[in-house]
Amino acid sequence: MKAATALGISQSRGISNTLQNTFGVDVVSLQGGDSYEDSSLVGGKHLSPDLFISYAQNLFTPAGSVQLDYTLSKNLGLKAQSGKA
Repeated sequence: MKAATALGISQSRGISNTLQNTFGVDVVSLQGGDSYEDSSLVGGKHLSPDLFISYAQNLFTPAGSVQLDYTLSKNLGLKAQSGKA
């Protein structure tokens, strides 16, 4: 089982890197929730060193959300989200 999990993780890195390069984003990840129906595909990009924008698309419903993260200082930031994925 551990070998199968390790193989899946190693292959997902390649897929993730391909998606990042194809779409010009910094982050591509799967985000889980309380149940499998809450799973989302997330893509995001740093617009500046302090500003990060991401989009999360639910894998099972048409719901999606946009999120902005802005770093004000080392210990303080702002987060805004539209919708729920």
